[in-house]
Amino acid sequence: MIANSMSKVNGEYVTSQKIVAIGNGGMKIEMTLMPARDGNMYGFEYIHPDESYKRWLNVELIRTNMEQPRIIGSFDCKRVPD
Repeated sequence: MIANSMSKVNGEYVTSQKIVAIGNGGMKIEMTLMPARDGNMYGFEYIHPDESYKRWLNVELIRTNMEQPRIIGSFDCKRVPD
């Protein structure tokens, strides 16, 4: 994370984000992308537990109507070269 900057997801900057510390070395980042290039709205939750090498990203397609089914995905994260 770079101080005072927004995260990038699939080449797009998120529209809002909230960073919460978990213990001494962990963090949780809640982000939204509204709207994305495809016209949909997404909510992201990146989690890196304290003292763990495991990281994952939860993604939810934000519904426009509460009667629509929830679409949620969870993905393991790994570092990729720039």
